[in-house]
Order: sequence, then C-alpha cells, then structure tokens
Amino acid sequence: MKKLVVLCCVLGLAGCKTTSDYIVEKETEQLMLHFSKPEVGTFLTTEQPLKADYDVCAKDAFNGASYTFGGKTVSDPKVLTMISLDYVQFLVNRYIGKPKDANIFDNAEMKNNIEKIRVHTLALDNCLQEKGWKTSEKPNS
Repeated sequence: MKKLVVLCCVLGLAGCKTTSDYIVEKETEQLMLHFSKPEVGTFLTTEQPLKADYDVCAKDAFNGASYTFGGKTVSDPKVLTMISLDYVQFLVNRYIGKPKDANIFDNAEMKNNIEKIRVHTLALDNCLQEKGWKTSEKPNS
C-alpha cells in the first residue's frame, strides 16, 4: 500500500503534495488565531492591537531560527507556527484513523523540526500571556 501512495505522489495522482508544495502553500496563508484581553476584547493575530504584541513576541521567541523542510528553509515565525499546528492536527487525525498528509508529516526530519519549533511556540505563548493575552475561541458575531 505504501508503494502505491508513493507512486501516486510521484505521478502527481490522488492529490498528493510534497513537503515543498506544503511549505509554499503555508507561506501564502495568514495565521488566523484568536486571542483575547479583558480590557480590549478578542482579536485575530492579523488585527491591532494584538498584531503589535504578537509580532514582538514572535520575533523574541523565534529569534531568527530557521528550519529546513524537504529542501526548503523557513524562518517566518507565523509559517513555523502554522506547521506546528498542522502537525498537531495530523496527530489527532492519525489517532482517530483518518491520517492526512502522512507523506509530509510522518518522517524524521519533520518530527525533529517540530520538536524544536515547539520550544519557540511555547515561548511565544508565554510572552503573549505575560502581555495579558489569552487564547480564545472565535468571537460571536
């Protein structure tokens, strides 16, 4: 079965994407997480006043770190955070028996990078908490 999946990826069948394709896709997306602060409300990471604090915390937490995935080097904290979040979703999907993108996430390079990125994302979360922000659900419209 694994040979069939690899063959599909090589031939471009069945919607398989490479790690490089995945990274390019992530680089075009925006990180859309919600955080709240009692005195100002709930905001996306792309909205002020959260964006200013998020950008400062991300710069400090990642401190210029870069990681290579399938030959493509990534240093943008937002992209690295999205990769980390996608990896968690991959693990959940695999646990419930619906693995997706195994060719991207189920390899030693990715696992090693994710472990290192996790240190940065924890530092980022701590920094935001110190500034009074808490992870939040999407606000009711």
